[in-house]
Amino acid sequence: MEVLKRKYPSIINGQPIRKIDELMQSKKPVRWWYAAKTEGANGEPVIDGRVLRYTASLISSSIEIDLTSTVIIVDVNQSNGYPLESLASYISMVAFAQIDGATQQAVSSSSILGMFNDTKPRIAALRNLTIWDRAYLHALYSIAADRPIWQQRKRLSGAMTKYIQQN
Repeated sequence: MEVLKRKYPSIINGQPIRKIDELMQSKKPVRWWYAAKTEGANGEPVIDGRVLRYTASLISSSIEIDLTSTVIIVDVNQSNGYPLESLASYISMVAFAQIDGATQQAVSSSSILGMFNDTKPRIAALRNLTIWDRAYLHALYSIAADRPIWQQRKRLSGAMTKYIQQN
């Protein structure tokens, strides 16, 4: 990470200080960060979580978050011994779900994201996304994106439950 920061400072320096500290101090085999642009649905600036334009909608939040880039770094030495399918599944989940790396330690073995927390031999790691991972991704990409967060949580958990019951 030090070499990367020195050689390509622009890809790291755009992150908040907390995230840079996390990336630099982490001993995780896989590290990542995202860059996103937040604006109103019609390009208006967002200040303090609000669009600077009046809308009469009670349904839409009028805020749009565009993921502009994702950087995922795999430390080959630390990930040695894990099956390639496991690493690919882990990286896919990180890329598509925008996972917060700081809270990732709390992930259980019911998700591919718990792979590096497991005490089992590396070769015995999960190879694919679990039913919970697939349900989360399916729900995340099937619910309406421009709703207030309190509505999103309920819709996300409902869509996950439905997906698990059907599969």
